[in-house]
Amino acid sequence: MKGLMLFILISFFSPFSLLFVEKSAHTICFLFAKSTFVTDITPEYEYFKAYPNPAYELLTVEIGMKLPARISLKMVNSEGEMIRTLADDLFPPGRHFFETTLNSVPSGTYLIRYEKQDKVLIRRVVVK
Repeated sequence: MKGLMLFILISFFSPFSLLFVEKSAHTICFLFAKSTFVTDITPEYEYFKAYPNPAYELLTVEIGMKLPARISLKMVNSEGEMIRTLADDLFPPGRHFFETTLNSVPSGTYLIRYEKQDKVLIRRVVVK
């Protein structure tokens, strides 16, 4: 059928979820971040970090929360254009890891924007 979109979500035992989007004769594969958390290890303080820096093929963003909260994690370029959304959901307390591939991201400097309630934090990441 023309214009038919088929969404299939496959989860593996890794921290990734694959979303295949098929439209007409083209198949596009996106790799989205999936949070993995350990509820019995609640950090003593809240934190947000992105590593490695500089990043080559894979970027990991790690956050630690003491209380449940709605989190938004976005990767933006130097002009402020959104490159991708890493997370935008309600998360329980604990440590959360978000991994994303950088294969389709051109070399340059990017910002990881972390929003939680009324707090906004930024980390600069260099992609090589």
